[in-house]
Amino acid sequence: MRDSQRSRVYKWEEKLFSDHGLKKSIVNFDECMSLKECNKFASKIWNTYKNKFYRNYTDKLIRVTRVKCSNNNGGRNALAYSGFYSAHRFAKSDTKGRKLYYKKMQLPKWARSKHIIIHEVAHFLCHNDTQHGRDFVGVYMFLLNKYLGFTFRAMQDLAYEMNVDWSMSDSKYLNRAFRQACKPEIDAYVSELKGGK
Repeated sequence: MRDSQRSRVYKWEEKLFSDHGLKKSIVNFDECMSLKECNKFASKIWNTYKNKFYRNYTDKLIRVTRVKCSNNNGGRNALAYSGFYSAHRFAKSDTKGRKLYYKKMQLPKWARSKHIIIHEVAHFLCHNDTQHGRDFVGVYMFLLNKYLGFTFRAMQDLAYEMNVDWSMSDSKYLNRAFRQACKPEIDAYVSELKGGK
């Protein structure tokens, strides 16, 4: 399946990051997060939202509680690997008989920052065939608002301006969470309009 808006999403996020004083890649490696911090942050997001926006796996059969970040193969790109991984040839089981797995992310030093980790975890939380499609952008916007405080209005205006398609309507949970997260922005905007009259 063709990833039709990949380059537009990359340009959109680069402009979004620069508007918020962030760079897409870290130049000074003293500022990058350690792999342990990356694992902790990525696992926190994964454990909070796995199977909530979209069905990522059947939790009656397997248990996936962590994200493992590494750059063992020396890759230059940040990647969210699809699928589930086990440290052992035969996956260990928990007390309920579920197999224990983890998610895998490749993070070179330039990508060890919260905003890049959020991008990659957003891939985990969508269907495998979503790539950089409208559902991915919706999940990504929600996570940027939740963890970095980016306003929905700024993200949506910029997405509209740069012709980036996004949606939060395919997932009932995401749609509800989006409306709840937007409420303070909408209330502030309405009061601004009322105060201007």
